[in-house]
Order: sequence, then structure tokens, then C-alpha cells
Amino acid sequence: MNKKFIIGGFLFWAGLSGYMGLRVLESYTEDAVYAVLTVASAKAQEIRYNFLTDDLRLKGIEYDIPDDKVMHKGSIESVEISKFHRKIMLVKPQMPAYDADELPRVGETFKIRGIVDRIHSGHSVLETKIDAVDMSNWHQRIGLVLDHFARKGVGEAFFEEVFRLRMDELSASGIEMKLSSPSLEAPLSVRADRIDVPGGIRAPRGTEKNTPINVAADRVAFAHGEASASVGRVDILGLKAPEPAALGRLVELAKAVRNGEAGAVSSSRLETLAASYGKDMPFGSVAMQNVIVKPSKDADTVTVSSASYALRRDGESRVDSFKCNKLHALPGAFGSLKDSVARFSPEGISLDIVSETRNDGGSLVSESVYDASGLGKLEMKSDLKGDFSQLRKMFFSGDIMGADPFSLTSGIKIQKIKASYSDSGFIPLLFSAVSQETGLSPSVLAQQASSLVAGLSSSENETLRKLGSSVAEQIAAPGEIR
Repeated sequence: MNKKFIIGGFLFWAGLSGYMGLRVLESYTEDAVYAVLTVASAKAQEIRYNFLTDDLRLKGIEYDIPDDKVMHKGSIESVEISKFHRKIMLVKPQMPAYDADELPRVGETFKIRGIVDRIHSGHSVLETKIDAVDMSNWHQRIGLVLDHFARKGVGEAFFEEVFRLRMDELSASGIEMKLSSPSLEAPLSVRADRIDVPGGIRAPRGTEKNTPINVAADRVAFAHGEASASVGRVDILGLKAPEPAALGRLVELAKAVRNGEAGAVSSSRLETLAASYGKDMPFGSVAMQNVIVKPSKDADTVTVSSASYALRRDGESRVDSFKCNKLHALPGAFGSLKDSVARFSPEGISLDIVSETRNDGGSLVSESVYDASGLGKLEMKSDLKGDFSQLRKMFFSGDIMGADPFSLTSGIKIQKIKASYSDSGFIPLLFSAVSQETGLSPSVLAQQASSLVAGLSSSENETLRKLGSSVAEQIAAPGEIR
């Protein structure tokens, strides 16, 4: 027999055997992925793994999460993963201890396209659509996450393992959410062009249960009936999720609510979150740029050039800082009061705000400046003493809603209030607006306001007496007080 045919036949069978061997290895991985999808109550029309390139591709994914009270289903058009670690889903009887530096890589790049999610609870429906999600260099013991989910469901151990990851990049684009509920007069919708996690996600170390992340969102829009709003850019720094134990507790509370035990747990959610953070801050700062609000279809817009809110710790004190630059409302934004506003401020009202509050549990010190361009400027400094922990406890328990306001502040004393105000039109505008609403003349309203503040002027407290006298002076003759 011709040697050419023998060698050719050998190479053919060797190649075919090699291919079949590769396909066996590939099918093992595909079967493992199929099993993982089954655990997650999902299925895929196509699962393809390439052993030579370690690329994994899934198409036509559908999921339907079983629940007696909530219908939760959705679909994903495609998932493409490069350099997929095919052994990542295995769980050994004796897994090594967690080490942030030794987390296995799930894959190098991830491209997820066409996500559609729908949650139907009672008569409320939440629909979410995401065009694309992209990730890179995801490291995590994903097998342990799946094992916790399969054996015990969603609880503290599951969340603890979920947070044990690191990722270089994470972004989503084309996000749309729509909430429909009988409690809403109209559906509430939210859209965002893009959401990123700048800097990625860092793995927890030492006693950390999770790590803070930064979030940036571009061109976010809201709509509710005729009202709408948009934000050009939102940046959240140091966003921190509740700890795994708190999330596990919140899951238990959610189950209790679905079982008709809402009355017993209505206030426990806020208490759980407060206990989880302790002295930590849920975020470092939130900054927004180019905010546009349209209260109704026919109303003028309200705009904000930029605004920021920051939280930080300074020793035992919590410091809250707020800044708002050029909050501007045209007269038409004030509805029936637009004529009164236009009379005193034809271009509308423009306001700048700078405020800082420092609270150490026993005192509350604040400084604020409110500057309404062309109308008035107020600068205030205050120092309050007392036990604010009880007030905070009542807030998180929900008891504050029906509490007597005088009893809430009975243990709080005014140590010092210092204010300076210069009026250039705001007080006349205020009386004109109230006059338009009540039908009473501005002079009558001024007399009534003077009677109300007369009690302050005769108070035994020196600070209240001074405040009452200053307000009475402004009512009689608007101008400048210190």
C-alpha cells in the first residue's frame, strides 16, 4: 500500500481523535455550565466552549425564579466570556481559606447583551432592560457562591462569598426601568445612558466584609406622569453595601412581609441598616451636574448647575456637607404663584446654598448660607446641646412619624444661634404669594405674622427673644439684620 495513504490515514484518524478528545473536554465544560444554569432556574438555547481559546459563549438564556408570592423571570440574548476558567465552578471538600490575593480568575472579558428582567409582585410590576454589560478580569470563588445558593439559598454566608471578589472594570449601558403599581398615579420610569464603576472592585481584606466602590452615571432621566427630571452626570464616591449579616436579615424580613407579617417588621429594616453601618458611612459623597426638573407639562423648568452632599467622620463627630450651585426656577415653575414671583423677580429665583452640620451625639453644630440672588441672603450658625441618640433611634424605628414634636425636642437646648439676613425683595414676595393664595391683603397678613412672633419676643429665653424681635423688625421694615 502506498505510504502516502497510510500516513494520510494516520494523520486523519489522529486529527479526528484529537478533535473528538477536545470535544469531550468541551462538552464536559458545557455540561457543567448547563448544570449551573439549572441550579439558577435558567436554561440556554446554545452553550459553546472552545478548549483551545478558553472562550465560552451562551445564547438565548431564559430564567424563571420559583417563588410562591413573586413572579420573577427574564432573558439574556448572549454572554461571551474570554479566557474562561473551566474549573472555576468546582467545589472541593476542603476549600482553602479565603485569601484576597489568591482569588481565581473567572474570566478575562465579559460581554453580556440584551438583558430583560420582569418582577411581578401582587399588582406591582418592575421591568428592567439593559442593552449591554461589560466586565474585565473578574476574580472570585464562583463555585462557592453557587454552592451556598444551592444548599442554603440567599443568606449571610451567600452574601459574604458574593462580596469576596475583585474586578478591574464593570459598566452597563442603555438601562431602562419602569415601575407600575396601584399606589402610583402613573408609572415611574428611570433611564440612564451609562453606569460605570471607576476603579473597579477591590477584594475585602482583614476584617472587612465588603469594600466601598465608586459609581458614575451619565444622562439619567426620570418620568412620572407629566413630571420629569434629568441629571447630566451623577458621581457617588465610597458607596458601601450593608454587611452580609444585615443583608441576610433583610431577606428574612422580606419573607416575613410576603407571609403577611408586615406589621411586625415594618420598622426593623431601618434598624437593621443602622446597626450594620454603625459608625461607617453608607457613602462618601454624591455629586450631580446639570439637573433639570419639569414639575408638569405646562410648567417652567427648575435647573441646578451642580449639587453635592458629603458624609465623613471627624473623630467622634459625623459631618454632613451640602452645596447647591445656581438652583434656578423660572416664574412658571411656581404654578399659581407665578405672577407674584414674576412681579418681584421677572427672571425667576436663583439660589445658592452652602451648609455643614457636625453631630457628635451630644451636640449639633451647623453653619449655613442661603443666597437668593436679588432677593435676600441668610447666614446662620447654631449650636444645640442634648441627647440626639433618642431622636435617631425613634427615626430608625419609625416611631418619629406619630411623635409629639415638643416631646422630641424636650431634651435639646439651644446654646447659641447667630444669624444675619439682608432682604432685597424676598419678604414682600412672600407676603404677595400668601396673599394670592388666601385672599387676604399683605397688610393684614403682616399684622397676623406680627402677632405670631410677639410670643417669641416675650420669651424667657434670650435667644428666642432676640429671634422674635428680629423677625418682627423684618416684617415691619424689610432690610438687614444681624
